[in-house]
Amino acid sequence: MERLVSMWYRGCTPSRPIPEAMDSFAAASLLCAGVTVYRALKYSETRIGNWVVVPGAGGGLGHLAVQYAVAMGMRMTKLSQTPGRKKRSFVSTLGRRIWFDFKDFNNDARNLVKAVKEACDGPGAHSAIVTLPRSEGYVQAVEYLRPAGTLMAVGLPGDAKLDTSIFWTVLKGISVKGSYVGNRQDAIEAIDIAASGKVKVNYARKGLTDLQQVYNDLEEGKVVGRIVLDSFK
Repeated sequence: MERLVSMWYRGCTPSRPIPEAMDSFAAASLLCAGVTVYRALKYSETRIGNWVVVPGAGGGLGHLAVQYAVAMGMRMTKLSQTPGRKKRSFVSTLGRRIWFDFKDFNNDARNLVKAVKEACDGPGAHSAIVTLPRSEGYVQAVEYLRPAGTLMAVGLPGDAKLDTSIFWTVLKGISVKGSYVGNRQDAIEAIDIAASGKVKVNYARKGLTDLQQVYNDLEEGKVVGRIVLDSFK
């Protein structure tokens, strides 16, 4: 799979190949998840020094979004539900930034929103890059965003609906944008930032025979970072 991704990238951008020193498995992740979250941050119009919140910070998209945001000069608040010591430890290493674990709030969304707003200087975050595959991540984002904030919809929670307060979305002037992967220029920029050492992909390499277990781990929230499937393993 990584060979195909590499061939596609070189075919699209012949003058900017993937750096030879870059791990092919990491490059495959960057050209999927990396480009996706980088584009979301870029098109959120969040500026240097602004606050950005990433729900799902320990996942395959989220852990890259955190690193790209920091590399782009944004101030970061991480949200994650971390079942297990391994994932909790991993999220805590993603930069010396503010981090909240959903579990610490005992499913009390009101207190979580209050904590996030206080962490973001009081008014709330300038943007939220929602990578969670659950609708509640979107509902909470509208509540902790400051006036004129931007909600970037990235995670794909299947048949879930964006069931949030129209009143507060209008009153606060919240912008809601969908962001899906990126274009050729986004890919070049995402690779360049990673090649500079500012973004590192945390992945586990699995064979196709492990596919069912991978799906099970994803359902249970046990995957730390990304899974790269190697058809030769």
